[in-house]
Amino acid sequence: GGTLNEAFLLKVHSSILSYETIARTVDTVTNLLTTQITDLNDTVTDSDQEINVFSNAVDSFSQTLNNHSNSDIIQYISNATFRVKSKIKELEGNLDASQAEIKKLHSYLENVRQESMIDPLTSLATRKRYDQMLSKGIRTCLETSSSLSIALIEIDHYDAFKDKWGQVTAEQILRFSAGALKENIKGRDTAARYGESLFAMILPKTDTVGAKILAEHIRNTIERKRIIKKVTGEFLGRITVSIGIAEFQEGESLGYLVSRAERTLTAARLNGRNCSITQEDMSNIEERKSAS
Repeated sequence: GGTLNEAFLLKVHSSILSYETIARTVDTVTNLLTTQITDLNDTVTDSDQEINVFSNAVDSFSQTLNNHSNSDIIQYISNATFRVKSKIKELEGNLDASQAEIKKLHSYLENVRQESMIDPLTSLATRKRYDQMLSKGIRTCLETSSSLSIALIEIDHYDAFKDKWGQVTAEQILRFSAGALKENIKGRDTAARYGESLFAMILPKTDTVGAKILAEHIRNTIERKRIIKKVTGEFLGRITVSIGIAEFQEGESLGYLVSRAERTLTAARLNGRNCSITQEDMSNIEERKSAS
């Protein structure tokens, strides 16, 4: 009964199809599995305690009979008790081994979880981790009435460079660019690999002006790098990046914030690349075009 417009589609994407929703589902499954492992561990521990109680009771009963009679039946019960105690000891050993395996599985699961948050090539956060941190950052932004900006950083002409010089050299460029991001962000900031040749930053407590200053510093750092082919020592050129910046506005959805950053990145491409563009810059560019 509503209107099928961009805002509605962004809302549907954010609530159903976004990486954040997928990541939340994965985390839910992981938490359920962890809960099951914990419950199983508790059950094993409880069983171990009950077995000890039973073993002690049987042992006490056997000793009581030995103190009052020496008949064959007492010897039979004593032998049976010994066999039961041996089985109990064996079971206890198996339970201890099972608990150790459960702990290993839990540790492995946690390591996998952590590794899934880091891109193996660049050592930056993954897209999944980025979406989680962006949601958290926006909540903090709203609770504290502070600023938050995001930036999308794209390596200019990456596909052409990869086609000319190969995958290995292209990966060298990705690693260097990622290193430039990591070296220039603060502890509260997040840098992530957003696509093949696209990076993203979350900048809490940073307005558009501060984000633009940081973006320009990163852009200049990357542009100064001379790309040398490791095998031959051949100079391949320099890297440039285009950067789109958007500051969170109260009342907008996460999806709409990202969409605005994507539009400023597009504006940076259309403005000749190797530049950083904010929403205000984009408006000024459009005004100059209209005036001319």
